[in-house]
Amino acid sequence: MGQIPVRLFLAGVFLIGLMGSNSSATSADPPIGKVCVYRNGKMTLEGRQVTIDEMRKGLSALKRKNGVVWYFREAGEQEPHPNGALVVQAIIENKLPVSMSNKEDFSTVVLPDGTIRPR
Repeated sequence: MGQIPVRLFLAGVFLIGLMGSNSSATSADPPIGKVCVYRNGKMTLEGRQVTIDEMRKGLSALKRKNGVVWYFREAGEQEPHPNGALVVQAIIENKLPVSMSNKEDFSTVVLPDGTIRPR
């Protein structure tokens, strides 16, 4: 698998959010799966380091609960590690909505126009 250009990667993640959005939202907040991908390829789900198979299983379970992904990628301005593409592929396969953050603590939201606001 080749490297995904950063802009294409970001566009794909925003598209995922649109594909997975549910217009019949309930008053209860959906479960959140906090996903981090680091420049060295390390991946975490809910703060726990996982393999890609564990990530896929976790995202599948999140989908069954109608959850959403909060996604952080270290060095987001650079080309992603190949594991980043695998995680995005797993998110796409599960059609999960995504909220991107440029902070590892998920205290910000990156909007589709590239602006950043507090969560």
